[in-house]
Formats: sequence, C-alpha cells, structure tokens
Amino acid sequence: MPSRQRPDLTLQELQRILSSSEVEFEDIHTYRSDDFSVIRRVRNVEWDRLSLTVIYGTQVSSVEADTITFVSRHTTVPVPRIHAVFTEQEPLPTANRNGRHKKQSTQASSPRRTMTYIVEERLPGRPLADAWPTMRSAQRKIIAGELKNVISQLSGLVPNRHTLGPLCGPWQNRYFYPFRDSFPCGDHNARLTHTFLAYFAHIATTSPDYADEESSDDGDDDDEDAGNNCGIGMWKTLDLSHFSMRYPSVFSHGDLQPEHVLVHRGHISGMVGWAKAGWYPYFWNSFVLFESIPRFAHLRGWEKVAPTLCPWYSEEAREFSVMWRAAYEAHGASD
Repeated sequence: MPSRQRPDLTLQELQRILSSSEVEFEDIHTYRSDDFSVIRRVRNVEWDRLSLTVIYGTQVSSVEADTITFVSRHTTVPVPRIHAVFTEQEPLPTANRNGRHKKQSTQASSPRRTMTYIVEERLPGRPLADAWPTMRSAQRKIIAGELKNVISQLSGLVPNRHTLGPLCGPWQNRYFYPFRDSFPCGDHNARLTHTFLAYFAHIATTSPDYADEESSDDGDDDDEDAGNNCGIGMWKTLDLSHFSMRYPSVFSHGDLQPEHVLVHRGHISGMVGWAKAGWYPYFWNSFVLFESIPRFAHLRGWEKVAPTLCPWYSEEAREFSVMWRAAYEAHGASD
C-alpha cells in the first residue's frame, strides 16, 4: 500500500488543536487565539499521530526556529526538527454601531502585537533537572561528557568570529528585553565584547539611586553594609579589568540550564530552549552555568560538574552577574 500523505498543518488547525489540548503540569492557562498578552508559552500537543511541542507568544521569534535548523545542519547536537512556523498580527480594534472603535485595555497608540508559533518535534526523554537526582555517579559522568561535547561543538561554529548577536536581527532575549523601552538595542548595538559590556554598564550607572550613592559616598560606609544590596551598591565593586576584549566570541545555546537538557536511556536525547542562542563574549557559557549553580542547588553534585563543562572564566562570570543584576534593579525590575 502507498504511504499515507500527511496533510499540511495550517495556523487555523494549530489554533484548534491548542484550544482543545489539555493543560499540563503547572500551566493553568487555557489557550485563546485572541489573547495577545501571552509572552512565551510551551504546550505539548498531538497532531496526525505526531507528538509535537508548540512554542508561542509575542516574545517568540522565528529566529529561534532558524537557529535550531542552523545547529542541526552544522553539528551533531540533538535538536528538535522544525515542522512549521506561523505568525499572526493582532487584529485592529472592531467598530461599534456608531462607527467608533471599542475601548481596549491597551492604549490606542500602542503598536499591534505579533504572535509567533513554532511547531517542533517533541523529543523523547525528560529534563536533566528531573533525572539528575535518580542518576548514579557513572551516569552523571556520561551526561557531563556529552554536555561538554555539545558546548565544544557549538563554540566551534564560525570560529574566530568577533561580532556578537543572534543568528540574525538585534538582541531580543530576556537579558535585553527588560530594557527594550528605555534602552533599545538596535541591529548594530552590543556587537563587540566592549560594547556588549558597555551597554549593561550604562544601564546600571544611569539610575538616580546610583548617582545619589556616588555623591554621598564619603568612604565611611560600614564594611558590613557595603554591597549588601544586589544592585547599585554591588555595581560599585565591578572590575572591568577581569574582561578580555581580544578573545573571539563563542556561539552558545545561551541558556544551558539542566531544564533545557533532555535525557533518555542514560544519554542526552535533545537540547531545547534555543531562544537565547547566538554569539556571545567568550565567558558566556561560564556565566550561564555560574548562574545555574545556586538555582539548581538542590541537584547534589551539579555545583562540581558545571565548572568542568567549558573553559571556566569564574571572575568574568561573577562580575557580569553583578553587572546585569545592577542594570535590572536600576531599570528592568519596574518594567
């Protein structure tokens, strides 16, 4: 018998599937095709005998799908196959009987939002964050070795490239998004290590609180209080001399956390969550893994494994962590 030809998945069919899909895990939100307030959401669905994962939201970009395809073509890193990408623009306000537009919750001058849907293969396995506690030492060593290989392959993409950024377009991930209104980052911003650092340094040091602290600092602060607040006070201790401006960039997953690593039958079965991928300063993998250690402190032994997965730049990772948190407390937290 001839093989059955799979029908094309359309946006309307996808929306119907999402509307009828069951809510999973801690996701209490029911899908509505007219809800353009969704920033980013992930939902597992079934379609035509396929197990799929749908990533959708107004902060989801088709660049994420392009990046996954790019990685699949140039490495052996296991990534999901992309089945479809859809975009839909928020409709214009409807008019009432008098010909006037109905009032909306957003201001009339607000731009229309765009919802992007990425439909990808659902890979087997469960997140490393869930599997880690049940794994023996030998199993963890195998996973660590495979993770090291993943990072090495990604870092080797377009070697000796100095220009930073995602696969295309401006920086748009969660490290930049909190500052999008007050400090927009265009196509040519934060593209070198020194301008990348300068972007966040500028945000951290333009807070009125920072100016007040600098002007009132008479050197008599108690050691006990110095830098106690993880923001502007900590920024004053930042030492840029730790950073090298000569090292080439590295291509990175961007957010290599245990929750983005799938394991199946004792091996890595997939890498997911590619929204932050791109070319970063040389220390970026160290920074991301450094940030993962306190976040996953409940994963016994992760704090020892993380520093072995890539060239470890602990000072740069620590200083950039201080820098970004200072910027976020100065401007991002209120957005």
